[in-house]
Formats: sequence, C-alpha cells, structure tokens
Amino acid sequence: MMRQDNPKGKGMHQRRLLIAAALDALAAANAEGGLPVDEHTTIGTTLVGKLDMTRIGLMGHSRGGDAVTSFIDYNRIRTDGPRYPLRGVISLAPVDYERKAPYGTPYMAILPWCDGDVSNLQGARFYERGQYRNGNDPFPRIQSSQLGANHNWYNTVWFADGQDGGNVADAACGDSRPTNGNNVQPHNLRLSGAASYDPPSYVLDNSDTYNPLVNTKISGDPERMGDQEKIGLATMAAFFRRYVGGEGAFEAYMTGELSDTETHEQIPASACPTSETGTRIACAERVSTSYFAPPEERVDVIRPEATNPLGLNALGGSLSGSGFVNPYLDNGAVTPLPKTTAGGYDWCNPEPDHFAPVPARDRHPADRREGLPAAGQGRAGRPERHP
Repeated sequence: MMRQDNPKGKGMHQRRLLIAAALDALAAANAEGGLPVDEHTTIGTTLVGKLDMTRIGLMGHSRGGDAVTSFIDYNRIRTDGPRYPLRGVISLAPVDYERKAPYGTPYMAILPWCDGDVSNLQGARFYERGQYRNGNDPFPRIQSSQLGANHNWYNTVWFADGQDGGNVADAACGDSRPTNGNNVQPHNLRLSGAASYDPPSYVLDNSDTYNPLVNTKISGDPERMGDQEKIGLATMAAFFRRYVGGEGAFEAYMTGELSDTETHEQIPASACPTSETGTRIACAERVSTSYFAPPEERVDVIRPEATNPLGLNALGGSLSGSGFVNPYLDNGAVTPLPKTTAGGYDWCNPEPDHFAPVPARDRHPADRREGLPAAGQGRAGRPERHP
C-alpha cells in the first residue's frame, strides 16, 4: 500500500475497502448480465452463475493477514454495500496493528517460527484474543506453528524477488546458502523456498511478465515448490476445504488429533520436507496445531477473564501455582526486565504488562491488556522491522 491511513492503522482501512470492492466485483460478475465490457473490464459474462457467493474464504499474508482479520468486523457492520457470508479466514504470518479479536467464522493463524520480519509472531494474539470475545461463538480458532518457515517463502513472488526475511539471530533459522564464501548457519533447520537453487526454480523475467513459462515466479508449478510452499499449501488448502468446502475428511488436520497417530504428522506425507535442511528433523516436528473448539465441544477450567483471570478458575475455584521461571534473560535483550510475579501465570498471557497500552478509543471493555511491543521487545530481542 503506497498510502497508509495513519501511524496505527498502517493502511488497514484501505485494505478493508479493497477486499470489499473485490467481493462486490465478483458478485456483479456472477449476477445475470455480468459486467459491461469496456477498456478496463473484459470479463463480461464469463463468470455468470459460476460462483457460489455463499462460500467465501479469505487469506491474507503479513499486513494482509491483519487486513482479512479486520475485514471480519468491517463486513459485520458494513453499510456501503452487501455483507458477505465468510466461511473461513486465514492470517498468514500477520502483523497486529489493529488488535482485532476475530470471531463469527472459523479462523486460523499461521506462525512461521523463523519469521525475521514479524519476529514476535503477532498472529498468536489473534488466536488468543478471539477465543472469548464472544462466548457463544460456534466456530473454532486454529493456530498452526511451522518450524523452519520464514516470513516470505510461502509464495513464489517474494521468493523469486530475493526477499528472505529469515531470522539469522536464531541458530535454527539462519540461511545456509554461501554468502561471501561463508555459511551463516550451516546446521540450521530452515525449510527451503524452492525445489532447487542451482539452477533457480523461480526466475524473475519481466520480458514477458504474465507468461508463467518465462516469468516463472507466477507459475504455481508444484514441481518448482520448496518445503515451505508445500507445507503452507497443505495447511491452507485443508482449512478451506474443511470450512469453505465442507469436506469433513479434513477435520483431523484442524483439530490436532493427528498427534495421536503413529506418525504424529499434522500434514499429509506428500507435503513433508525433502530438502537437506528440511529433513534434519522429523516431519512431525515441523507443524504443531492448536485447536480451540466451539463451546459445545470443550470444557473450560482456566479462562483469561477480564477480571481476576489469574486467581479464579472457570468453575469458581481459586488458582494458584509455583515453579514458574521468568523467561526473559537478564542480558539486556529486553529492557526493562519484567518482574517475576507471585502467581507466575503472567507468562501465559500473550500480551503482558510490559506492552504499550492500547489507546482508550481502540479498547473494547472486555478485552485483555493489549498493544504493540516497545522497540527491542520482539522475539530474540529484535524490534519489528516490517516495512
């Protein structure tokens, strides 16, 4: 987005409008008569009657992940056009500028653990926040943690453009390809972004920009895909096929129940890594699925209530604990160092006290303490550097 609405919104309102406009255009193209043909529009009647506008799924990457999450609320109260039935929303490696709490549709946050861009994995807050925003919400929340995945290599365009985004401060995440004759982290666990680097799987060639045989970064050819693209495709396709398509066979990939199988793998075997770095650990260790079930499928014992969340359990009894350790090392990476609390449970809170407060105009009365980390308080002591 070349234009941002304000320092906090980061262009999210414009992104909401773009999503709405895209859906409006698809609905118009699907309606009887289609779209008028002119110098800007050539679809005409091609899509008339071809689209099921009652089955809509959204996926957004990075700031787009914040945008699709924000669109859930916007779509619920929209007055300048139709409101669309959303069957599922995925936030892929998202930022969290608007501090939304998604509800009202199945929702998945995907966290690439080698994300060097959104290094504090802000998408975890969406998963946590949305769980109790609406106590009667009949839809699940899902979080997929993907070890070895970085910010950019889920799609061919960013990979081919040479944008990496790996967290080189983490020994498991550094790039092993030679740089000035040196390997940054030769024993890393990174997932590959393409099937091969020499010759490169994806070629940026704008001499024929829209020809996938020439500009192969837009090809979508599965033979060119690396580990990370396959894992991302398997995860997101399973979500959409389960909730948008209604295919119950994919339920197990959402609930985490595959952990009880012999292989423990959360993805199909065909999506398991095959690269040198990708096979350094078992496929079962690559993807961890967290599933927050709808109310009728779960029993709550501990809930992050707005009042006394760490002292009273959901059944009315008291909470107490001991033996928890302050996870922040006293090495200057996080300043000031948070104090260890008597209860010890604060470290289970994804948005603890040391985060900057949300402006009062943005805070819902039922929300927990929320905000963005101050400089230097990202994962591995690194500030967010999202452009």
